[in-house]
Amino acid sequence: MSGTGEPIDERIAAMEREATRVAEHTVRLERKSTALVQLAVACRRLHGTVAREALLSALQDIVCNLVGCEQLAVFETSADGRSLQLVSALDVDRARWASVPLDAEPVGRCARTGTAWYAGAASASGLTACVPLCIDGHVVGVIALFRLLPQKAGLEPGDHELLGVVAAQAATA
Repeated sequence: MSGTGEPIDERIAAMEREATRVAEHTVRLERKSTALVQLAVACRRLHGTVAREALLSALQDIVCNLVGCEQLAVFETSADGRSLQLVSALDVDRARWASVPLDAEPVGRCARTGTAWYAGAASASGLTACVPLCIDGHVVGVIALFRLLPQKAGLEPGDHELLGVVAAQAATA
C-alpha cells in the first residue's frame, strides 16, 4: 500500500489513464497544427499569383492534396447570372458540366443560397460537396467535389473548415 491509502495497482491504472488522455490530446493538437500549416500554405499559394490559370491550378492542387479529392470542377457565375460556367475541371465530364443552371441541384442551389452542401454519401450525380466562392456575400462561383481518393471514406469536419477558408481565399484571389 502507498502512503495515500490506495493500492499501487489502482494508482498505476490511474496514471496509465492519464498518460493515455495526454497522448490523445497531443495527437489532436498535432493534427490541428498540421491543418493550420496546410491552410497557411494554401492561402499563400492562392494569393501568390495573379494569373487566372495558375490560380485555378493552385486551387485544384490544394483540393486534391489537402482534402483528398481526385475529381472536381470549378464554376463561375455567368455574366447574366442565370447559370454557372465550368472554368476548370479535373477528371470531370466537361460536356456534361459545361453549364449548370442555377435551379439545378445541388450545384445551382449552392450558388443561389451561398451555402455549402455536403453529401453524406455520394449523391446520384456523383457529387460529394459543393462550396460557394463568395466575395462580400456575393457568390461568384462554386467548387464541386466529386470522387474522393479511395482511402478517404468521406469528408470530415476539418475538411469542411479547410474548404470554406480555401473557397473564401480563392474567391478574393
